[in-house]
Amino acid sequence: MYDPIAWGNLSGEAVEDLLATLISRERPHVNHIRPSSGDHGRDLEVKNEDGSIDVYQIKKFYSNLTKGRKRQIEASWDRLNEYIQDSGVRVAHWYLTMPLNPTPENLEWFHNLTTESPIECIWLDKTYIESLVAKYPEVIDFYLHGGRERLREMFSDVVQAFSDKEEDSTCVLAQRLQAIQKLLNEQDPHYDYDLRLFNSVQENVIGEVVLNPRAVCASWEIQPDGKAILIEIIPKFGTAPLIAPLETTFRFMPQTEDQKAELDSFFTFGTSLTSCPVEIKKPMSQLLPWIEPALVKSATCSVKSAEPQSRTDLVLRCKDASVTLHNTSQATGIRGGGHWFGEDDSSLISVRLLTAPNGETDCTVIYRPENLGGKPIREVCRVIDFCESIHANSSFNLETMDGELLQIVDSSTNGFDEAIYNPELFNVVKVLADLQHFTNAIIRFPEKGIHNSEIREWVITLRILEHKDTMVFIPWESECVTLTDPAHPNIPTFPCGITGVRKLVSTIDGESCFFGYYQWWANAGSGETIDEDQFVLKPVADSGSNALKALHYIEPSPQEREINRQLYYGPSLDFSQYRLISEFVNSEN
Repeated sequence: MYDPIAWGNLSGEAVEDLLATLISRERPHVNHIRPSSGDHGRDLEVKNEDGSIDVYQIKKFYSNLTKGRKRQIEASWDRLNEYIQDSGVRVAHWYLTMPLNPTPENLEWFHNLTTESPIECIWLDKTYIESLVAKYPEVIDFYLHGGRERLREMFSDVVQAFSDKEEDSTCVLAQRLQAIQKLLNEQDPHYDYDLRLFNSVQENVIGEVVLNPRAVCASWEIQPDGKAILIEIIPKFGTAPLIAPLETTFRFMPQTEDQKAELDSFFTFGTSLTSCPVEIKKPMSQLLPWIEPALVKSATCSVKSAEPQSRTDLVLRCKDASVTLHNTSQATGIRGGGHWFGEDDSSLISVRLLTAPNGETDCTVIYRPENLGGKPIREVCRVIDFCESIHANSSFNLETMDGELLQIVDSSTNGFDEAIYNPELFNVVKVLADLQHFTNAIIRFPEKGIHNSEIREWVITLRILEHKDTMVFIPWESECVTLTDPAHPNIPTFPCGITGVRKLVSTIDGESCFFGYYQWWANAGSGETIDEDQFVLKPVADSGSNALKALHYIEPSPQEREINRQLYYGPSLDFSQYRLISEFVNSEN
């Protein structure tokens, strides 16, 4: 039977690139593990929504499985399990991928190899690969059937479309570019192209054009008459630049001291580089020969630190308080240094480690309270507890996840302990954290400013919840009653006692949080009509306990819930017999 792919003529590297591209097209968020870092039985991996990963191990075997080839697969399987044990990562699926349909004996061997593992192990065979080939024919065309050369020809068509002076019509030029863009996007297995035509582009507005944030290359081709084409190249999947890099040669040309310092950090520690001027020496992979004249004059280079292949999370610990830092950036510089960056779940605390080539490490801790808004209070509370502990101690530790001490940090350096100390903020966070225990809703720290009246409401709600077996007394100024029949207002005789049942609700970050129900009692000394159906009750004049409002948590019956917000009048209540055992909540808290 005819096989469209001559697997026997391909090197192991070519097979890996081909299959990695096919799988990446099917699963665009795949991560390509570079062999130089040790793949640990992982050529490709994909992170799932539940935090687990799927692992692909690619082999070039296409004819039969000899004992030697089985040993290679077994070694990859063993390396994966060692990696799982060392890192603690959770693997959901292991896909053995190769252009070979298994025999019954092969399947028995594969089953015996993996049967004791909780990982679901699947052999992705030649039939599966052929289904991907049929779905993404441009991949095979690019690697095996001259598609790479045809792409170069299409690029030259872009140049011709723009430089053809006989085609003066902007509409015709736009149509030709649109057709070429469609062909490029159909034929290139790694990248999409966005070609935009501008009738008039002034040099001072080029920087204001919104570029695609996913583009790995963007270039202007500008003519003296002001017409221009913007060319953007966007990866079809995350690791396209690793499998099919757009290579070029250039020289850094920093103009300012800040640019020089940033470039030095890039070479030494591998940190990110933003907008450093460069001089292009060689066009990108000879695929974009026309962009060289434009880039030589005004090109800038930005380099982002790649996400670490294997994340190394760390812990900040001060006495009993700790914060986990999730590794978001890690790289090594050309000069032998390196950097590590991580932050906690709430993005309130981050740490940057710069390790010089001689091994000396500089640790910078950054505290950003402006990031509090909208964060779940459970995440915020862990950081606030840690900040309080720092202020009370002279140092804190940077540790590995298993407790190994990496560095002791002086908390007083540059006044860091004073900068993070904010008793008012700490108290508010603690109140909200305590309220979180009484509701299933996720309480978030308010994004806008917090008023004293809101804090008072939260404190009152918390006191009611914390003292369900007692009464909580608070001052009150008035109580508005809606008269159901203004013609017969049924105004009570003063002084009198009043009571009612209400929902225990607090507004936090613009959301209404329900905590149950409470009953309240008070003594009204006077009242007045303020509208045709509104009557306002006011407390008695004296300042003793009988002038307070008593609140008590209840679990009402369905009938009591129906009378929610209704008031009942009766004889004056004597609160003098009650002893105040909970903290008094006054109007200034």
